[in-house]
Amino acid sequence: MNKNKLSLFLFLFSFLLFQNPIFGQNALPIWYSDDFSNPESGFTHNTETKNGTYNYKDGKYVIKNHAPDDRCYRGTRTIYTDSNKEMMFEVKFSLQEAETEDAGHGFCIRGKDEKTYFFMIKPQKGSFIVKHLQKEDYRDATIEQTFNFIKKGLKEVNKMTIHVTGNKIVVKVNDQEVYWTSNLYDYTGLYGFFASKHQLLHVDDFIFYHDVKLNLVPNAPTNVIKENLGDKVNTKYSETSPRITPDGKYLYYSIHNSPENTGGEKDGTDVWFSESIDGGETWQQKRNIGKPINNSTSNFVISVTPDNNTLLLGNTYNTDGSAKGGGISITHRTVNGWEIPEELEIEDMSKFLNDTKYVSYCLSNDRKTLIISLVYNALGFGGSDLYVSFNLGGNNWSRPKHMGNNINTKNDDTTPFLAADGVSLYFSSDGFPGYGDNDIFVTRRLDDTWTKWSEPQNLGKGINSTGWDAYFTIPASGKYAYMTTTKGGIEKSLDIVRIKLAESIKPKPVVLISGKVFNSKTKEPMSASITYNAIKAGKELGIATSNPTDGSYKIVLPAGEFYGFLAQKNNFISVSENIDVTKITAYKEITRDLYLAPIESGQTIRLNNVFFDFSKASLRGESFGDLDRLIQTLNSSSDMKIEIGGHTDNVGDAQNNLTLSQSRANAVLEYLASKGISKTRLIAKGYGMTKPTANNTTEEGRQMNRRVEITILSK
Repeated sequence: MNKNKLSLFLFLFSFLLFQNPIFGQNALPIWYSDDFSNPESGFTHNTETKNGTYNYKDGKYVIKNHAPDDRCYRGTRTIYTDSNKEMMFEVKFSLQEAETEDAGHGFCIRGKDEKTYFFMIKPQKGSFIVKHLQKEDYRDATIEQTFNFIKKGLKEVNKMTIHVTGNKIVVKVNDQEVYWTSNLYDYTGLYGFFASKHQLLHVDDFIFYHDVKLNLVPNAPTNVIKENLGDKVNTKYSETSPRITPDGKYLYYSIHNSPENTGGEKDGTDVWFSESIDGGETWQQKRNIGKPINNSTSNFVISVTPDNNTLLLGNTYNTDGSAKGGGISITHRTVNGWEIPEELEIEDMSKFLNDTKYVSYCLSNDRKTLIISLVYNALGFGGSDLYVSFNLGGNNWSRPKHMGNNINTKNDDTTPFLAADGVSLYFSSDGFPGYGDNDIFVTRRLDDTWTKWSEPQNLGKGINSTGWDAYFTIPASGKYAYMTTTKGGIEKSLDIVRIKLAESIKPKPVVLISGKVFNSKTKEPMSASITYNAIKAGKELGIATSNPTDGSYKIVLPAGEFYGFLAQKNNFISVSENIDVTKITAYKEITRDLYLAPIESGQTIRLNNVFFDFSKASLRGESFGDLDRLIQTLNSSSDMKIEIGGHTDNVGDAQNNLTLSQSRANAVLEYLASKGISKTRLIAKGYGMTKPTANNTTEEGRQMNRRVEITILSK
């Protein structure tokens, strides 16, 4: 070999030596490490069964096997892995006690084929063997081999490394190769340590090298406090599926196997709720929601609308309120309580349910979009994926559409929660880098296709743990999030906790509008449907209902739009309202009462969403929504005659104002006539500044005086 070729060879060899962990084990970054000083790191601990115990003690992970047979006793945890990328596990063991030389211990991996693979050393024999367990079938996978570099004495430390690259796996003990295969196991991310045959084993250190990166939300909080909601909400039984109302006033959730459930301890789950009178700071004593929502099956709330008058529920109901089967249902509040839930009809849903037992849902605040997590092999990537369905009218919904590979992974993507802004989606997944099992992630919708999303971001350590984190729910304010955890739970049960959210985790700001719907003539509260729309686009954006008892309503409007909203009811004409939230930068609450005028002679209705250019009589396009609704009313009451009245403030010349008001009234009349309303039913009259309804000394008052009204002359 000539001098130049030799130099090139030495350069390439030295490059590989320091870049590839096959030659230099420090080339891969550390993805996870554990010195077993913190019992909350994630491995099974403080556990005792008939087969053994796991504990953290003095910086060691201690496994004591006292199984009556030869089975292995193992402590495990889930760690995110990407099987397409290089990884290496490094573990140090020291055997403290053993009743037989044939006792083995080591590192185990759970495969997707439901096999668990055991890489086992037997120190007192100085041997290595691979075993696997599938259900009750426990057998040797390789021939046991003896190696002189395996340390045989009690309390001596043996180091095992398992290096995975491409489709190859190499196992070393004390840096010497003991096993190699090119038939890589299809693993799940569940790993652990094990001991067999009445051993006392210490695991001294564990390091997992893996070339993946955690995509955290910006400025992810590091000091997160999960505050238990206390015994007014939680019990010694498990609380799951929390759902907070957008106004933060009510928390719905399920309690498992409580003797106070509808069917007693044998009942799966009942829906309970607690009320807060101070925006979520304190919670009142929980109450069972009762029948017909609770019956003999597992009952749980999927979503609650901003008005707290509609619930989306898991499972379906018969007409007598008894359990019918799987699927989802919807119920509405009545004067006498909740009505018997009705099933939602989702197109082709039966085809999807053929592939899955577990489904989770989320209904958008505007009631137009349903997000579903399910397994469907024909479209999905392997585990539970997120799909979207759109309302087709009533209880009918479109065929679920896959939401794209930017948020869906080959693993499970589940428990979606769409925030009040209609853009921020929080969900649980084990398909992205995280701290253990499923973590909570946030992604933002990029367009109206519902298939394009920003790269999901992990909410960070503290919100996410080494365990299974899911069922994240946030009120419209974004102040607190609520979720379920076992940490600090009453008698180690699942409890509901709240977390104060950092700004980087919050949804985009919204405005919560609340008020009551009144009969403008009698001033009595009314039950009605509420609609809100984008005025400039002329597009309906959502619906709500007012409480049938007191007429109260709530709607949530995401920032960045100019909205119109109104109440609607048969035999009444709506008095519409509008609000400009294009410049809102923080959560805000506004009170606006809505009025409905009975269709009676003499009733006057203000058209708040009819707009003109400054000092002109040309109708702007934003006016057409209100005027088109008036046309519908005139068409449904074919004998109705109305006067269209134009009004101005007192700024400027009185005659000019009178002329302008007449011209604007004429413009409205001409628009109605152009849509087929006979001019014989219409009178246009300008009043100028002669009939003010507010004080002209303020801008707000002058704005109130600049208006178009209609008066019903006859029915």
